[in-house]
Amino acid sequence: MLTTPWMEEPTCQAASADTSPVKSCLLEEKFLAHHLGKCKPCGYLYSKVDGCRQGDDCEFCHFCSLDDVKARKYSGKRQARAIKRAAGYVAPLQSRSDSSRFSLHSIPTWHCPGAIPRSAPLPRVCL
Repeated sequence: MLTTPWMEEPTCQAASADTSPVKSCLLEEKFLAHHLGKCKPCGYLYSKVDGCRQGDDCEFCHFCSLDDVKARKYSGKRQARAIKRAAGYVAPLQSRSDSSRFSLHSIPTWHCPGAIPRSAPLPRVCL
């Protein structure tokens, strides 16, 4: 049978040479934080073609799936909007230049049934 490098079983020497006890301890801490839901997903792992360039040295979680990353991102945005709503934040109105485009004078009279044409004089009302 032909064996390729990726099919061969790693030996204990090769495995111990690649990972130090400190690295394996950090990976275990990250894995535990992931299962407790206290991790922060790595945004580069799925967004970049070559993944996260820091690999195991990255401080963010590489155990999260793409769906977890998206859910965390959008839940943060939802929470921020809810906080703004609770604080009574009102979005600013359109600027004056935008609102002037849609003034009452720019609406044609044929859109308003029963409207008096602008060319006609307005009736005088005496009080």
